[in-house]
Amino acid sequence: MSITMKFLFLFVACFVLAAYADDVVIKVGNLKYDPQTVDVKNGDTLVFTWLSDGSQHDVIQSDSKGSCTASTKLTSLKTEIKSSGTWNYTVTEAANTKMWYFCSVASHCESGMYGTINVVSDDDIPSTATGGSV
Repeated sequence: MSITMKFLFLFVACFVLAAYADDVVIKVGNLKYDPQTVDVKNGDTLVFTWLSDGSQHDVIQSDSKGSCTASTKLTSLKTEIKSSGTWNYTVTEAANTKMWYFCSVASHCESGMYGTINVVSDDDIPSTATGGSV
């Protein structure tokens, strides 16, 4: 196979893979993540978007749903405390994996500011998931 053919194959393969990855927006603000639960595929990008509501929040990985304790095993999901901007996380976990996260600021988690990420197979998710209104 010539160099040109290899390059063309690589280019097309990258384009096809990018076409199947989605951006999933999770709004951060008003003491919640919206949506609180998302279904994503390996390769999707979570786009945590801080609302301009004047409050500060972060994203910290935990070991179970609703837990307000940082995971001692997993630290993939971890941001600094922020009041604006975005943070992207590309999903690398295999299908049938769950990930949980929470806000560690003050009593935000105890007030319900936590979320769940369900990593599913391509066959299990019908379309792009996007954040609702906050």
